[in-house]
Amino acid sequence: MPENLGPNINSSSIEWVGYTPDNKYFYFARVSGFLTDLMISKWNDTTQQWGTSSLFDKHKLNMGNDIDGITMTQDKKKLYFSMYTFNNYPNHDESDIYVSYYDSTIGFYGTPMLLNINSHPDSSIPEYNPWNLGQDVYPTITGDGKYLFFGSNRNDTNYIHNKSPIFNIYESRLLINENGDTVTNINDYNKTLINKTFKLYQNYPNPFNPSTSISFYLYKSSMIKIIIYDNLGREVKELVNSFFLAGNHVIKWNGKDSFGNKLSSGVYYYSLFTDKERTVKKMIILK
Repeated sequence: MPENLGPNINSSSIEWVGYTPDNKYFYFARVSGFLTDLMISKWNDTTQQWGTSSLFDKHKLNMGNDIDGITMTQDKKKLYFSMYTFNNYPNHDESDIYVSYYDSTIGFYGTPMLLNINSHPDSSIPEYNPWNLGQDVYPTITGDGKYLFFGSNRNDTNYIHNKSPIFNIYESRLLINENGDTVTNINDYNKTLINKTFKLYQNYPNPFNPSTSISFYLYKSSMIKIIIYDNLGREVKELVNSFFLAGNHVIKWNGKDSFGNKLSSGVYYYSLFTDKERTVKKMIILK
């Protein structure tokens, strides 16, 4: 006989649920407007029911996007989850699996890292819908952290005929960390993470008039693009399309479009593309 989990959990807006490995905490997604909130509730031995739910991550993990399933290793040091990201500049929504490591200095999980098992097309392809191959969701990690199971429509072709996508269960054997490096503790992991991450920094000055500087860091030599978009997602300027050596770089932009016209005041976005990653930041022209 199914048992109701009580008023602190049940509502018409719950999408998915899960437990911590010790079964003391219950986490779930609650629809809040267009997005979902990641909630958690603790088991109360006295009342024999789940306690009042609260925001688990205070939006530190999902960064304003939706989370579709979450799981953690037995030691609670690794948190895996699927995140649906709304990348609308240009429109390229994705649903990917991330990992976040527990950081004892902040008492919470650190910045999410994108796993290399995701199936979506390259982020430079505009107007991509994750339902058309590449929605990786609802991960489950084994207690030892070596095997990850998740649902995906990566091999489905029904969308071509305007049918509902078909999902299958996939298994991935994870390395010690997602870069394939040997890691013995969290400090070693942080060192490898720093050296294996592309970074796009906030432009300076911001707001600006008439020019600004855009800085970025490449952990390896790469072919990159930097593209400027307006607030409607339209490309106004391809600022960079070239090969850069590993290290820090600064590019200056004079606030003009591809035809040399000065852009009007407003919100704009600049995006850094590499062969595997895409990062977007907002800037403001103020005249």
